[in-house]
Amino acid sequence: MPLIDAWAWVEYFRGTPVGARIRPYVEGGQPATCILSIAELADLHARDGRPGLPERLAFIAGRGPILDVTSQAAVRAGATKWAQRSAGHPMGLGDALIYEVARDEGLDVVTGDPGFVGLDGVRFIATERT
Repeated sequence: MPLIDAWAWVEYFRGTPVGARIRPYVEGGQPATCILSIAELADLHARDGRPGLPERLAFIAGRGPILDVTSQAAVRAGATKWAQRSAGHPMGLGDALIYEVARDEGLDVVTGDPGFVGLDGVRFIATERT
């Protein structure tokens, strides 16, 4: 079971060619999602005035578990963020938290977000931009 991050959910819901490459992870099992990705999707919908958030959240929740952030993951996330930034990868604290939640659960993160480049346990979906 992979953990799908917000970047991957956005591509999946947009139906892009990249989203088609994410489809097997979403539809082929029970993918997990971190609660922070839910917040990121809600932010995106509010910022852009996109409709359909309740339906998308219901779809995500129906596919697999929504995982909370543990205090252990939170402690490790700061170091992960700074290690990635020091390596030239623009990881934010939210993405570091998502990564550490996946580590707690023994899951790989499915993403194309460049902040995750070079990390173990990441199924990186490359695009023309990354």
